[in-house]
Amino acid sequence: MKDINRTVRYNLVYRLRKKGYTVITAEKTIVSNNRIDPMQIRQIRRLTKEFHYRIQLSFI
Repeated sequence: MKDINRTVRYNLVYRLRKKGYTVITAEKTIVSNNRIDPMQIRQIRRLTKEFHYRIQLSFI
């Protein structure tokens, strides 16, 4: 079960980075530069609910 969770988390982070988001895995932080609601992205919703990641909005 532990290896399955690790694989799922890795795949979610990979797909999110592919979309242009910055993910800091050591701090469990997702940095969003977009103006849209980040909770509309499936990978962000899943990482925040299942793996307790946090979202940091950055409007520069």
